[in-house]
Amino acid sequence: MRPSSPTKSSSPRKLLFLSKDSNVTSFTGWDVDGRLNEFESQFKVMKEAFEGTVTDRKAMEEAIDLAKNRGMCLEVVATRVEC
Repeated sequence: MRPSSPTKSSSPRKLLFLSKDSNVTSFTGWDVDGRLNEFESQFKVMKEAFEGTVTDRKAMEEAIDLAKNRGMCLEVVATRVEC
């Protein structure tokens, strides 16, 4: 009977590099789904910022209109008092 051979351990996994001269092991540039998801999340943040800006602008325009109307009313009152 032959002696049983020791079980072979799996050889270390060979790392894949972008090119033979590089030390880059992750191919993030080719991860289209990841890049697309990141782009979409950044777009969502930017869109929310723009929507907030538009809302702020409308509120500011309303405040300016109210101030103008109040100023005109005060001018009318002031001219009545002068007479």
